[in-house]
Amino acid sequence: MNSANTTASLWSAALRQRTVWSRAATVGLPVGCLQAAINQGDLWWEHSVTAGVIAKTIVSPLITFSVALISAAATWVEKQRSVESSRSGRSPQLRDRREEALTSKSPTPADHMNSKPLTIE
Repeated sequence: MNSANTTASLWSAALRQRTVWSRAATVGLPVGCLQAAINQGDLWWEHSVTAGVIAKTIVSPLITFSVALISAAATWVEKQRSVESSRSGRSPQLRDRREEALTSKSPTPADHMNSKPLTIE
């Protein structure tokens, strides 16, 4: 399967996961609201609200939510990739360990008996 298709399908699947959206909402919206309160709170408090302030107040939590959503989806995609690679045995670490185990010769007692003693000069 093409790597680009696999990546796109994983991201598409990630964005269909309830856990991804709930994590983004749990983290992104409160932080975005806090950010909006810090940045525009004084204008709301002084009743100096304009259309620009309203737009910034709405957009600020949405941007933070979007960043949290992308982060949660990326975490889900990476987790799925690691699960798939461990199932198929394509994990680079596992493959390298297998190859090393197959190519390396384990020492036997005879190997130790036939080796020359270490001499210090």
